[in-house]
Amino acid sequence: MRNIIIGALILFLLYSNSTFRSYTIRGLQVISDFIKELPTEENIDTES
Repeated sequence: MRNIIIGALILFLLYSNSTFRSYTIRGLQVISDFIKELPTEENIDTES
């Protein structure tokens, strides 16, 4: 299911406007950076 979503996103970005594409890619980078900064369960257990 995840691969279908990624494939659809790639196809959408290939055929979209270049300005919109750059904003979309920047938004995805911000979201992925935010997810990387979220604490994981391992980090929570070791800090307690």
